Amino acid sequence: MISSSSRGSLSSVSSNDTTHQPFVVDEDFLKDIEKHYSKSLKSKSFQYIVGVDVGATNTRIAIQFIVNDEDDEVFMTKFPCNTATNLAEHLTFYGKALVKIVKQGSAAGTIALAGPVTGEKVRITNYKENDQEFYYSQLTDTLFPAHKNTLLNDLEASCYGIINVGTNNRLHEFFCPYDSANNFATPQTVRLSDTSEYAVLAMGTGLGTGLIVGASGGKFNVIPLEAGHVHVATPGTNSCDFHEDRERIEFLSQKIYSGIYPIEYEDICSGRGLEYCYEFEIRNIPNAQRKNAAQIAESYSTDVHSRDAMITHYRYLMQAAQNIAILIPTCRGVFLAGDNQVYNEDFFKEHINILQKELFITHQKKNWLTDLKPYRQMKEYNFNVKGCLQKAKELAHLDVTHVTTNTSPAKNSFKDALSVVIPAAFFSVLSFFTAKNMYEK
Repeated sequence: MISSSSRGSLSSVSSNDTTHQPFVVDEDFLKDIEKHYSKSLKSKSFQYIVGVDVGATNTRIAIQFIVNDEDDEVFMTKFPCNTATNLAEHLTFYGKALVKIVKQGSAAGTIALAGPVTGEKVRITNYKENDQEFYYSQLTDTLFPAHKNTLLNDLEASCYGIINVGTNNRLHEFFCPYDSANNFATPQTVRLSDTSEYAVLAMGTGLGTGLIVGASGGKFNVIPLEAGHVHVATPGTNSCDFHEDRERIEFLSQKIYSGIYPIEYEDICSGRGLEYCYEFEIRNIPNAQRKNAAQIAESYSTDVHSRDAMITHYRYLMQAAQNIAILIPTCRGVFLAGDNQVYNEDFFKEHINILQKELFITHQKKNWLTDLKPYRQMKEYNFNVKGCLQKAKELAHLDVTHVTTNTSPAKNSFKDALSVVIPAAFFSVLSFFTAKNMYEK
């Protein structure tokens, strides 16, 4: 059970540095934890783990208690945040407050952020540009104890969440086959197999991508990808979409990169990308009014330009999924995840024939995709938070049932090697074949 406080008791706390945004303390969140501790935990031996999901404008902290190796209550709060400095201040405050309430620090903690995690830091790509770098050293020990903490790419965390839900036979509650007219799904039609790989894609502020890799014994690995930054490929010169797609790519390249670089999939498959696509559609209309991403998505049924922008937005998502499935021969499923996928369900259903063609027909190796099973998220769920808590359990040695950890060199297999080979291969192979996008007319 997840308990989320009502926001009925919020107080503003000033930062020591007034140049940074102030933060708001969720007093109800802390009171709920204090009440649960006094009523149910004070006389027991317990631990708790921490999962933090960092979004572009809001961050969620989830606290899960573990009593006698059994899951207990989960408490969650949300606060506005868009700088690394403010994030660190929030985590430090809540870390101190929790220790004061429950008299101990956490057993492990995981934090999911947008951007590649490299070395001792991550650049949070959807934060304010002048305050994006977040370091391991900024993690407060009370929430993220030494050697039992980690930073995850946000879609990496989402993959862990899908694994957790999938291995508990609950995926059909949140995903259905992508062409299901009535969202019908069963544990048999939506499931994970430990002999296959699964691509996960989610459009939001950017385009998040990850890979779930099946291992022996019902376990799975996760490989974070940055496939949204692969260059877009244009169709063949004799295809029906060639001229319009070339014009669109050149328009976007000029707008975003002054014509110097080819565009990436994320330049179309993201909130800003949808807005760029709409600008392309109205480029020749005098005094046409721009729309933001939400307005475009809401008006597709009444505005033909919104509809065409949405079609482009999702066509290229299908292309991105297709590229991953072609590159990974054992990829047998694609999960189209995220809240936007849920919100845009009606559009997706209405244009399934176009999207189906884009995924399965437009590649010369289309016969490699005959066994591919695509799924779309149909119900809101925070897989990032779920994945962070799953990873924290693993770090605390409280649950290693469904996700593989380090194995001895003697037991390393081809799929272990995938975790090293796939990211490099993905970029080098796709970049090679798409480097000719910005050709001469």
